[in-house]
Amino acid sequence: MSPRQTILVTSQSNVATTTGGSITIFKRFCNMLARQGYNVIGTCHSDCPDRPAGLDESIRFVNTSLEYDGVTACRDAFNKLVEEISPDLIVFFFAHDYLEVHLQKRFRYIPRILMFHMRPDYFFTYKPSLKRRLRKYYINTTAQVLMESFKDLLPRYMKRGPVAVIPNGVESQEACVDYGTERRKMIFFSRIDRAKGVDILIDAMAIIAKKYPDWSIDLYGDTEPEAYGDMLRRRVATLNLEKNVRFMGVTRQIGETLRQYDICLFPSRTEGMSLGLAESMAAGLPCVGFNNASGVNEMLIHGVSGLLCDDNAESLAQAAIRLIENPEERKLLGLNARRWVSQYDPEVVDMKWLSLIDTILNKGGKPALLPASELVRLYSTPVE
Repeated sequence: MSPRQTILVTSQSNVATTTGGSITIFKRFCNMLARQGYNVIGTCHSDCPDRPAGLDESIRFVNTSLEYDGVTACRDAFNKLVEEISPDLIVFFFAHDYLEVHLQKRFRYIPRILMFHMRPDYFFTYKPSLKRRLRKYYINTTAQVLMESFKDLLPRYMKRGPVAVIPNGVESQEACVDYGTERRKMIFFSRIDRAKGVDILIDAMAIIAKKYPDWSIDLYGDTEPEAYGDMLRRRVATLNLEKNVRFMGVTRQIGETLRQYDICLFPSRTEGMSLGLAESMAAGLPCVGFNNASGVNEMLIHGVSGLLCDDNAESLAQAAIRLIENPEERKLLGLNARRWVSQYDPEVVDMKWLSLIDTILNKGGKPALLPASELVRLYSTPVE
């Protein structure tokens, strides 16, 4: 591999000012490539002049909105950047970025990777014109999805081209939950928005608190939008759950925080691959999610690495009560969850990315990606 091969990586406009899974992945991904000797250039189009914290100093970060005087359109600025640096590969973090930059025809020779951090059809359901418009510019591109089942959710023109299945990396937790100590505390660990089903969770907590009033749940994560958080707080007050539900904000002490709890409730309506859920599993927490929540229902194997239930408050409450009443099952599911999530070890995931990138840049053989069926065979055996 030539140490000067250049990889251009796009990110969302608020990359320097917000938190969340996609921002974490962006930084990890860029830093990993830089450590491997690639010339990595990160970019966004934003009014904010700040550089994202945590990005390796060797990585050039270009805010195309501020870099080029007199150029205001994202498309024009991005194409100027591409002309300037002549990247060997462009990685688009989001489908709308791919469309927005409208790479000029003279750059058709540059290979691209388009990442999907959610179910691929999620973007096209909420923005139906995106699929049609994107097709016009989709060329010389490998689509990357998080789960094997997501391949079938891609538009037909993407499925005709190369598709790579590469999950997110999840840092292992050195210490595990102490199953011998019952704290009577549950946790929600993600972003607080409607897609995450926190409204359902609060209604479920009302059911749980009637039978087990000494159990509580702490909600961790940024609230988006604030009006949703205000609605949730009013709901908590209406249900007299102030002692049972607490809004904790964001924590940087992930492992230490997670080990203070007994159970993780994760009522997300849909996911790509949730880092919050994966990190909870890595800490050995028994987790509950919804049967119909994509991503969640592939990480939680019912009765093996967690519990799945119907997507309503009553079903979620009963699954939580089942774990409250069965500490031995909590321990078994927690240990299995910890073992299951080890397949997402960052070093394993990094090797998949490097194999794919080497294939694209150096036209090597097909990357050796372990199929989901083999992962299930390896990791679904219960821990003794």
